[in-house]
Amino acid sequence: WLLCVLALTLLISFIYRDKSEFEVCLDKAESGDSKAQYIVGLMYFNGEGVEINFHNAFQWFQKASKQDNVNAQYAVGVMYYNGNGVAKDLAKAEVWFQKAAVKNDPNAQHDLGLMYYNGNGVAKDLAKAEKWFQKAAEQDYHNAQFNLGLMYYNGIGVEKDFAEAMK
Repeated sequence: WLLCVLALTLLISFIYRDKSEFEVCLDKAESGDSKAQYIVGLMYFNGEGVEINFHNAFQWFQKASKQDNVNAQYAVGVMYYNGNGVAKDLAKAEVWFQKAAVKNDPNAQHDLGLMYYNGNGVAKDLAKAEKWFQKAAEQDYHNAQFNLGLMYYNGIGVEKDFAEAMK
């Protein structure tokens, strides 16, 4: 058994010996691996092992998001929100944040809360802002905890409650 594992390890290292980390991930992504597709998108987005290319990042995030990759769904939302590689579209950003938020992604929950809190691309809705901040805060997302605390401290959209604000 150990010899089989060793042989397989040597074979894999031989196949990938001249490939960069980006090329290895790209091979996996092209074969349909959604996690690899998301990572390739990140590599293009951040310029890790490849030149920054928001258009390509968006394309890879889209592929991964079609396979229900929650991280990619959030990333697509961020790209629409900021207009990276696509035209800025807050309505589409909200849709993608929503997809990730209902799957308990705290980043998406927080950003969705901010959109509702500020009325940025959506109708201002403090009840929805509080709901999404609360969900992210319960997952120890610090910015959501802070924003929720401010809502309670100032009585914005919720009853003023200093004890809840301190929490």
